[in-house]
Amino acid sequence: MNYELKMDAKISIYLAGSIKKGHEKANESFWTDEDMLFLKKNLPEYEVSFLNPAFRSDNLSDQRSVFGRDMTQVFCSDIVFVDARDRRGLGVGAEMMWAKFHKIPIVTLAPKDSHYEPVAKPQFLPKSALLP
Repeated sequence: MNYELKMDAKISIYLAGSIKKGHEKANESFWTDEDMLFLKKNLPEYEVSFLNPAFRSDNLSDQRSVFGRDMTQVFCSDIVFVDARDRRGLGVGAEMMWAKFHKIPIVTLAPKDSHYEPVAKPQFLPKSALLP
């Protein structure tokens, strides 16, 4: 698949991240209409379509159906855009793996001082400290 995008090209972006459920905290991050509008405004040369797993009418209790639908949308996308502003679950990791397996580019939003981009880097012991 050729990923060179041309002027006036169509592009499909899969929005990976958490889906807001009624019981979740308001301070957690989710893809919003404002996020999608921001992307469209900053990609004016493209006709942007969003594949957003939050836009669904299927039965969420059917886990096979949900997984299959999400993997199909990833497969049909030109780019996978991952919301990593907060810690994410196994499903997002599976979506990233599926995209990588199919050579679909992945862009990850992981701001400094977030779970995936901590400001304080872990400290490692020097090799000499591990030897007897």
